[in-house]
Amino acid sequence: MLSSPLRLFQAVLLYIPTTFVIPNSALIFYALFSIIIFQPSFRNTDRLYFVFLVGVAVNSIIGILLKNQFPESLFVNNGVLGAVLLLLGYLSARTLNDKVWNFFLGFLIIEIFCIYIQFGLGIRFFFPGQEVVNMTTEFQFTQTVDDIDLLYFIRPMGLSDTSTIAGAKILLALILIFMLPLKSNYRILLTILCIGAAILNFKRSGLIAFGLLFLILLILDIKRHGWKPRHNFLGLSLTIIIAGYSPQIISQFTRETAISLEQVSASMIIEQLSGRAELWSQVASFITNNLFFGNYSERLQLVTGQYAHNSYLSVLATHGIFLTVILIVFIIRKAYQKPIILIFLLPLFADAIFQESLFWYISAFDQFVLYLLINRAPSVYWRDPIGSVSTKLVSTN
Repeated sequence: MLSSPLRLFQAVLLYIPTTFVIPNSALIFYALFSIIIFQPSFRNTDRLYFVFLVGVAVNSIIGILLKNQFPESLFVNNGVLGAVLLLLGYLSARTLNDKVWNFFLGFLIIEIFCIYIQFGLGIRFFFPGQEVVNMTTEFQFTQTVDDIDLLYFIRPMGLSDTSTIAGAKILLALILIFMLPLKSNYRILLTILCIGAAILNFKRSGLIAFGLLFLILLILDIKRHGWKPRHNFLGLSLTIIIAGYSPQIISQFTRETAISLEQVSASMIIEQLSGRAELWSQVASFITNNLFFGNYSERLQLVTGQYAHNSYLSVLATHGIFLTVILIVFIIRKAYQKPIILIFLLPLFADAIFQESLFWYISAFDQFVLYLLINRAPSVYWRDPIGSVSTKLVSTN
């Protein structure tokens, strides 16, 4: 009888730290609640992950001994505490089930509605606490949009700290829509809602990840059912949109730098990375000089105060090559056991190329990835996510 209220509260504790209300570190309360209430255990089949988190602790201690001082950010999701958080994050993910993610999806849909309202009102956010001071560009994400037409510079933030986080949550919402056993009419409606919100938020890496997810779903649909009239309709619709609006689409994606593919060049693409190319170069240089131990499991912060803006470079710079390989092997082994989960993981992995959205010790996105890797049994309807929504789930507990 208490199952649903407890799962709802668990979802609340998981969702609230993704908003501007409280910091991500508040996920410690989610972890403690999950572990105390649901009492998970460690699986022997996940021992490679245990090796990784022990390695993080050892790596951090080595750094402390070599530097003869505690890392400045020891108590902020890395260092020795990071190893503890990895353990708490693993155990918390072991307690999750689809009911929690159903509630979590509900919260994401509420935030998506906020994005529509903000765009309609011509504002980026509701509350002063959401204002972001950008120290790297002249452009500032103030509350009022004014007369801006370029979607990249509007980017409503929902209830998140930044528009980037809001965009990542829209992507997660879309993935949940196809992972969870929703009714067909709900799935169609929510998918349209997410697509519209993603366009308004205009997180470009998120839009690319959206495209990757739909491409995967399309391939699965054609493989299972063959070429159908709906595929003709989809192809015709995309052709009309691209033919009729390609200059506007290219202009939006390139921030009015180009209006045709002929005007797009390699240097322009680098410029469109918003400074990431230079950041990646600096991080790569650090990795080259600190390949084995990285930054001793302390998150790397460049002299400019910025971070890698790439989840893979970040984890390599943070932990070094040995621990990174262990983590990669763990993920590959788990995905190999149930490759169908790649339907939902690949879009997140693609988005992580341009953002530090994964490998954060404990975060909502990492909890979802761990849930799929270590806890969620594959469902038959995943093989037909567009056409099949009523197939009975395989138990995950």
